[in-house]
Amino acid sequence: MFQNARVATANLPEELADFSISPPMATGPWSKVYRGECARFGSAVAVKMFIDPLNGRPAANDAQNYFDMLTEISDAGASDPLFAVPKPLLMVHDMATVVSEWVTGVTLRRKLATASTRQVRDAVRDAGRWLGCLHRSFGVTYRRLDTEQMLEKLFELDGAQSARASNRIRRAIARLRESAPGVGDDEIPWSRLHGDFKPQNLIYSEGRVFGIDIGEPHRNAGVRDAAHFLNHLHLLLLSPAGLRHLPFRERLVEAFHEGYQSRGGVLPRRHLEWCQMHAAIRMRLNVGQWSSPPKAWVAALQINGLLESLIRRLSP
Repeated sequence: MFQNARVATANLPEELADFSISPPMATGPWSKVYRGECARFGSAVAVKMFIDPLNGRPAANDAQNYFDMLTEISDAGASDPLFAVPKPLLMVHDMATVVSEWVTGVTLRRKLATASTRQVRDAVRDAGRWLGCLHRSFGVTYRRLDTEQMLEKLFELDGAQSARASNRIRRAIARLRESAPGVGDDEIPWSRLHGDFKPQNLIYSEGRVFGIDIGEPHRNAGVRDAAHFLNHLHLLLLSPAGLRHLPFRERLVEAFHEGYQSRGGVLPRRHLEWCQMHAAIRMRLNVGQWSSPPKAWVAALQINGLLESLIRRLSP
């Protein structure tokens, strides 16, 4: 409904009639994000419209779930500056649109390019704290990691069992299968997940840490959020912007664990590394779907380096 030009108030529903909305800042198959101005709220706002990727229509249920989730997490972290989300302000059901505060700050991805290694380490520690807060705030249960189901879904991906799969992917899958029985035997912490926890989705602003782009509420093993984050961190360290921090990768990983543990959480290392391998294989097999050449070629090389590192760590 919002066009690629400043939206005229006459085209907006009553709830948004006093908004001035700029062209989209981010677009994807499931949502579009705009920056808006509204005197009613006294500052810039984020306007996120949810879309059903199957038919392109507004996804009102997804928007309502997102609004409720922001409200719940905002309330849970009200007294902790290191556990924040954009404050939800308005829900427009007919347009499947959520209005929240606009957070001005620096993402962790940006910090990797501009900050010292010590500052990056502190930021990564705070990232661990944020995730630990999320997982502990909504209750922890203990269940086994369903390695069999995770492997089945992995094998459904194109190329996973193809004769054309690279030797590296075949070795990674073999290592994953060999280590699955031991990993799947233990009960580990399950909790509410972020769903896309990575350096790009953390904003540091005036002493506060904001998590953004949180997925639909669901519960699973907490190590899956952490695995996603650490894989993306590793890939950023292999990029030109992050390469100078690469010699300190292990220190950054330890800082993340320290932050997570400071909030009472535990990330079992073997299970975490197994989930990292599983996620990295998925990334490698799907790289052509979320990137195109030449970026896809560079991404594939970086993921190959991550896979080699994980193969070594998962060795008996």
